[in-house]
Amino acid sequence: IMNKCLIFLIFLIPQMTYSQHYVNKIVPTAFWNINAFNIFEVDNQYWISGIFGDNKSTIITLDKSLDQYQFYSFDSFSFSYRPLTLFEDEKILYGKSRHLSKDLKLLMLNANFETEELCKVSTSGNFNFPSSSSTIDSGQNIYGSYNYDDGEYSKFGIFAATKYGSIIWNKAFDNNIKKSILWKILISKSKHLLCPYSVGYIGEIGAKARVLKIDSLGNEIWKSDIIPDVFNINSRISLVELSDLNIFFIYEKNVFLDPEFVNYKPYPPSFIWLDKYGKKTKETILKIDLKHDILISEMDAGKGDYFFVYGQVSSRVDQTTNLYGFITKYANNGDTIWSHTYRHPSYNQEDYFHYINDLIEEDNGDLTVLGSIAPIGGKNEVWVFRVNSEGCFGTDSCDQFTLADHDVILPDAIEISCYPNPTNGIVTLTGLAVSGTYTIHIYSIGGWLMDSYKERNPSNIDLGHLDSGVYVIQISDKKITYTLKVVKQ
Repeated sequence: IMNKCLIFLIFLIPQMTYSQHYVNKIVPTAFWNINAFNIFEVDNQYWISGIFGDNKSTIITLDKSLDQYQFYSFDSFSFSYRPLTLFEDEKILYGKSRHLSKDLKLLMLNANFETEELCKVSTSGNFNFPSSSSTIDSGQNIYGSYNYDDGEYSKFGIFAATKYGSIIWNKAFDNNIKKSILWKILISKSKHLLCPYSVGYIGEIGAKARVLKIDSLGNEIWKSDIIPDVFNINSRISLVELSDLNIFFIYEKNVFLDPEFVNYKPYPPSFIWLDKYGKKTKETILKIDLKHDILISEMDAGKGDYFFVYGQVSSRVDQTTNLYGFITKYANNGDTIWSHTYRHPSYNQEDYFHYINDLIEEDNGDLTVLGSIAPIGGKNEVWVFRVNSEGCFGTDSCDQFTLADHDVILPDAIEISCYPNPTNGIVTLTGLAVSGTYTIHIYSIGGWLMDSYKERNPSNIDLGHLDSGVYVIQISDKKITYTLKVVKQ
């Protein structure tokens, strides 16, 4: 089931519906190549954290409607991957100066977005870098993770500090490590720390993946089974604790020498389920053909018996590369609940990266999403949008979409239709604005491009040369894209 679900995800046609409440926007930035990687809910606002330039960071605040924004920059300080820890009355940032080999520190952030250094975090090695920080139930302590290198070995450590800057404990974990990377720490429902990491052991060949569980005092509770055949030591390991207390994580698996994958990507994502004691219970390796790819940025637990996986999918058709952000909602057992791909209409050109970086599930089931958009070698744009609990821009179907950026908010979606449907060949279009030249793509229901052409003010579309079946017709100009489903008899 899992393989079929994920392959279908890669072929999805972007489907969106616009309404007043559900929006798709670019946050204007004066910074060149800002990498915005997390979104937090803080004091009835959204805060976006990111880094830019040689050694700078930023927090972008947005109101709940995603309309009003403000920038705050921090010089000589690069945020960790998850840099913000929230207490009831304090906000603490975690990061370092990239100009110094060892400079991990915690900063207190006041209401005016001014910072004061709380403490430095000492580590072994000649170089260190922060990975993430968190707290347990907005308590009194902050927990942070880091990676360090002494020139021969690379390892990871975890520390605990009070919110006033006193280090409680600071430990390195696992033995016989040649190289390892800890990606983040996740607070479990049992108020322990879950730590996914990639690792290479001394005297062994190849990279592996593991999960470490420790208590709030830094004592090891368990290490998971060793997962072999990781693509390389720098491959990202993503993890989420499910509502049933089992653990789900993703890594890139090396199947280069496996004859079963000779016509598929040699380093595909692999899905692993662990029980609450770290024992592997199930694995599913995704089969991705050579014209497509999937990059998973992260995943989050939902408010029910489900979780979200997101990142970027790409397809290569007739020398054209299409790059979409994607979100998939899974049940705990891995069944797909829904899956959609996303782009911003102002950046709908070939080779524009669209990438989903983070999301927040609201109390009503809506998703507030942070993404990045950039042409190859160009400026990163900060992309935010909100969709409903079905992943759509509104309460209607996802078959049509018209989206707004920060400059334009449309009051209603323009609806187009076609008839007859089903058809024996020619369908007539209604509702399409007379506004110039449109690009028309015709896809099979499986996502294969069957025909593509441009036409000025099209009034009908001929499907007579196609076999019987269901087709998706995408009609777009420079600003808007419409999607129709048509049955060819």
